[in-house]
Amino acid sequence: MSDDLLVFRKFRLDTDSATLERHRAAALEKLQTLFPGDRITAIDATTLCLATDAPYAADGYDLYDLGLVDGEIAAMRNQRTDEVLTFRV
Repeated sequence: MSDDLLVFRKFRLDTDSATLERHRAAALEKLQTLFPGDRITAIDATTLCLATDAPYAADGYDLYDLGLVDGEIAAMRNQRTDEVLTFRV
């Protein structure tokens, strides 16, 4: 039954730069919508950092990896919680 599970795969750094830029811009927009007022920065081409004062983030940051779910749905995964957020590109 594990075939029914959706699989998140992080983008590789050698992914086409235009593709990464489109996904990064869409992911930034999604995070700004979900967390208005929190500072969001790009760590590298495939990782975003959300500065937060939420009590669950001990170091004050949440890192999100950009990638695809099942090779076609744009998504980002929280490194700390493994929560996957999808978004439109």
